[in-house]
Amino acid sequence: MSTGANITTGSTASATTMALPPALRPWHDWLAMFDAEQAAAIGAMLLPLQHALGPFRAPPKLGTDEPNGIDDLRRRGPYDRLLLSEWLLADEMPDEFLRRASGGEHLFLSPRRESRRLQRRIVAVFDCGALQLGAPRLAHLALWILLARRAADVGATFEWGLLHAPAQFMEQREDRALKALLGARHLGRPAEADLMGWRTLWQDDPDAVAERWLIGAPGMDAAAHEAGFGHLARIERDLHAHLSVSLQTPSQSRRVRVPLPGNAMAQALLRGAFRIERVALPINNYDAPIDPSRAPVFGARGYAIGVLLAGIERAVVHRLPKNPSRLDEKPKSSAWGKDKSLLCGAIHKHTLAGLIADASHLYPWRLDGLTPIPLKEADAPKLPTPGHWMPCLFFASGVRPYHLYLIDAEGFLIEWCGAHAHREQRIKAVAGTTLGLARGDDLRLIYACRVGTEIRIELRHRNDGATHVVAAVQAPGCADRVLLHGQVLRRTWVGAWAFAESTETAGSPACWRLCQVRTDEERTVHREIIEVPSGAQVVGVSRDETAQYGLVALSANRLAVLFVQRNERRTLYSTTTPIAAASVATDCDMIAATTEDGRLIVLTPGGNGPLEWHPPTATAAKGSEA
Repeated sequence: MSTGANITTGSTASATTMALPPALRPWHDWLAMFDAEQAAAIGAMLLPLQHALGPFRAPPKLGTDEPNGIDDLRRRGPYDRLLLSEWLLADEMPDEFLRRASGGEHLFLSPRRESRRLQRRIVAVFDCGALQLGAPRLAHLALWILLARRAADVGATFEWGLLHAPAQFMEQREDRALKALLGARHLGRPAEADLMGWRTLWQDDPDAVAERWLIGAPGMDAAAHEAGFGHLARIERDLHAHLSVSLQTPSQSRRVRVPLPGNAMAQALLRGAFRIERVALPINNYDAPIDPSRAPVFGARGYAIGVLLAGIERAVVHRLPKNPSRLDEKPKSSAWGKDKSLLCGAIHKHTLAGLIADASHLYPWRLDGLTPIPLKEADAPKLPTPGHWMPCLFFASGVRPYHLYLIDAEGFLIEWCGAHAHREQRIKAVAGTTLGLARGDDLRLIYACRVGTEIRIELRHRNDGATHVVAAVQAPGCADRVLLHGQVLRRTWVGAWAFAESTETAGSPACWRLCQVRTDEERTVHREIIEVPSGAQVVGVSRDETAQYGLVALSANRLAVLFVQRNERRTLYSTTTPIAAASVATDCDMIAATTEDGRLIVLTPGGNGPLEWHPPTATAAKGSEA
């Protein structure tokens, strides 16, 4: 068997492998830095800007003519270029000299003249000040690509810099250059001194640069012209989802409206997250394929993820270190015994732990501090039917006793406290009609329970049992489960939860209510209704890269993981094999899914990842068995 896995990297949907529309093909080499959706959004910005940019017009004077040797002898020319033999004839035979002069028979030297063409350069200077933060930076990105391609088309050199760093040109490599441009920040407004600092580059030889572009906010046109910038791009945000860009050249002036991408994509571009990188880890040391019917299990704060294997009583846990070079570590596997069913699962000590049962007893499996109990005990949790899991949390950090919380088959929140010192373990129900639970931190759990027509969100301390209500909202009867996401900050839970507001009918899609506890002093609750695509299955609540909450759902055909917000819906991951099960971490921004062909995918709503663990090929599997 293999003890590790090889890591290979590549793009999931880069522009290098997709077919660009004919209008965008001239920018293929630059759009290859982005994934397919980003390339399409940037292309929508490039086309109107390219039309307004106009053709490249070389300056009329690119150098001076200078002599370079003798080209020929001619009958006409200035007498300072007359051949020496002709001057000898004037001394010896003056009459013949005059005759030849009157008849145009003298011979003159004709020098070879060459034009010393100066190197063509296109210089772009970007204003990264306070008035250009946010959306205008996307226009900077588009103009950078346009001018880089413009220079390549005419055989010129493209150089660029930042307005607040006069006479300093930046890195030219495309991916690094764009990330450096978008990452540049200057909180002050541009000053005339900055402009004059750039003027020193061409004041001695103003014809050395074919085009000098100043790209930034309006208001400095006069100073820009005085500093020698003959080409200006002025960028403003309008009242709609567009940018107003005014392009001024010595021959024309045009204004164009440029569409902006959606908020999530704009944030990713501004962060420099151009391409989603995939890390594929083939699974060569699994004893069986992943069980597609079981959703993956996350460890606290997403440090590890566990999956069950199909056909055998075994689970495998992968650690998810921050350093990608350690992703090839051998996963830890554990088995709970033949002919026994695993009722719930939690990651403890880097392995999957839980409860297993036989006909008479309930056994803690790898759960420290807990001992078996007879199923006939009055306080024993009511077990689910075969094939169903009980949601659970295991608290094993800090001082003993350790605690296990689970929702049994009748909806009771069961607290199982382990033995400690002279105290025996105890089991009791602490809440009824529990619809969801999540880890708050190492000492607290958050859960949702129904009380009458309300859904209450309660925070409970595992040591002393202190419980207080975080929020209470009215909920319809169809809200039979609550999805939670958040963390405890300063001893108070901050996060969001969601439940079904209405079920899907023939005439309308399902609606979910997303509630969020605000961090203001009053701890108010913000509510919004989100329409879920027809046939989609909501599996959790998470946050995008801007810390905005939304619903994580599987598409109706189960070929995509969706992130659904009130005004936006986007695909986080797509596959050609249907997704069997998915889960969302409740205390960090991570999502995991298993596909029917045995793959494990881990990703975040911000677009980082995804990580993929692939099953072994038939050849590799046979080699492992051998």
